[in-house]
Amino acid sequence: MNDKEKNDIVKLRNEGYGYKKISNILGISPNTIKSFCRNNNLSGVMGKTDKEIAKDDLPVQVKEIKQSELDYRLSKIMLDYLEQKGLLTEIEGKAITSRLVKRYGSILGILDEQYEK
Repeated sequence: MNDKEKNDIVKLRNEGYGYKKISNILGISPNTIKSFCRNNNLSGVMGKTDKEIAKDDLPVQVKEIKQSELDYRLSKIMLDYLEQKGLLTEIEGKAITSRLVKRYGSILGILDEQYEK
């Protein structure tokens, strides 16, 4: 194992990657990874789940779209609740809906495409 591979292992372990994931990334045997980590005080439970890794690897634009989607959905749920309870007039509900569409209009097309499939 060369110095670059050793540095990569240290970096990936410190980021929370497990032995198998590091092995897959670097193409080094999991046992070699585990042995190196034990000899360098990098052993123990540090592994991230594949879902956490996938989430961390998302491009910034995708993260922003996902956050906007969550914001829109929460706002829409709150609006629907307030209308159902009669705490908003029809005019107020339409005005708020209009603001939501204006604010989140750029992602609504993306959401429509995603959920129509």
